[in-house]
Amino acid sequence: MKELAKAIINDLNENYEYVDMPVALQRRYCTKFLGEQHDNENGSFDYKVNQLVEKFSEINTKIEYQPFIKSNNKNPNPNIVETIFLNFGQKKVFACLNESQFDGAFSMTSSELKEFISNSKEQIKEHIKTFPYSSQRSDFSLSISDKQVQRTLWQEFLDESNKKRHEVAHGNDFDNFDSISVLESRKDKILLLQLALVELMACHLSEKLSSI
Repeated sequence: MKELAKAIINDLNENYEYVDMPVALQRRYCTKFLGEQHDNENGSFDYKVNQLVEKFSEINTKIEYQPFIKSNNKNPNPNIVETIFLNFGQKKVFACLNESQFDGAFSMTSSELKEFISNSKEQIKEHIKTFPYSSQRSDFSLSISDKQVQRTLWQEFLDESNKKRHEVAHGNDFDNFDSISVLESRKDKILLLQLALVELMACHLSEKLSSI
């Protein structure tokens, strides 16, 4: 997630002035100097953000990636992924992935999954090789809805992967009962999830920037 955020911010800085960036990104960057919003009594926090946005627009500041990946939890659990995407203005990441082509990973054979990863990687590379990105949600059947859905396959997968990691890291599981094929499948799914998140972020920014 850190590398994705850095790449996105670099592309934005190279192609847009601060004042032309999506408002959600302008405001999020201000938390580097104000911290997270704890209260907004009498609109004081919003006032400070608006003042900073105005000043940064005047001096055409370059934004940095750190405010977009702030998290007290280092593990890439579903809530962390949701929070980072929300910092870029995209709500309900896993609702967007739900019932997309990426969900097919949970019903594919090993060889099918590897082929799908390879094809998806090449397709996504084409989408993001120029800026603005050419990604469209229809390419992988990504949802445009930000409504809450029941816990998705990818959320369950991340939770289970983090549970396994925690048990091994803290010495709670000295026996690894997962077969090599299961471990290989988990690794491939993690890679596919990374690709899915890159594509979703590219779709989101493509939509936002096209409306500016």
